[in-house]
Amino acid sequence: MSCRYCFIAKEGPLRVMSPETLQDAIAFLEGLTDQPRLHFFGVEPTVNWDLIVEARRLRPSWPISLTTNGLLLTPERIDWMAENDIKVYVYSIDGGPGHHIHRRDTRGRETWDTVAEHLRYLVQSQGDWVTARATWTSDDYDLAGRFRALEALGARSIQVVPDIEVG
Repeated sequence: MSCRYCFIAKEGPLRVMSPETLQDAIAFLEGLTDQPRLHFFGVEPTVNWDLIVEARRLRPSWPISLTTNGLLLTPERIDWMAENDIKVYVYSIDGGPGHHIHRRDTRGRETWDTVAEHLRYLVQSQGDWVTARATWTSDDYDLAGRFRALEALGARSIQVVPDIEVG
């Protein structure tokens, strides 16, 4: 997506993790703790889906989770994650018509219908884990409407945080 308030750098050579960096991170974690776990976060982990699959292949017993905007989290991927014990802890979604104000794809297209359906499907298998996280901006004060839209999709945990960059 191309969310206006995203605080993650979306350009440059380090915006996507390489397979080598994944292997280095795994080695680092193994030397750091006896209970390693991986959490994919930043830009959009599902853009680099093969890396998530590779992480599970390399470490079948490690807890693996991710934060996602849900755009590329198809039902097939959600099913694979359920079969491979990979959790979504944070699903970044604004909720309802306000979602389109700031969350469009890189071509400017609206994304609510797609991410709403993906969240609805996801909570069927991971409802206890998923927190729907919305960003509250100064141009949309309908917080109750956002909560209702996310509850209607089955979200049991909802978090709304302010966009502190705008003021």
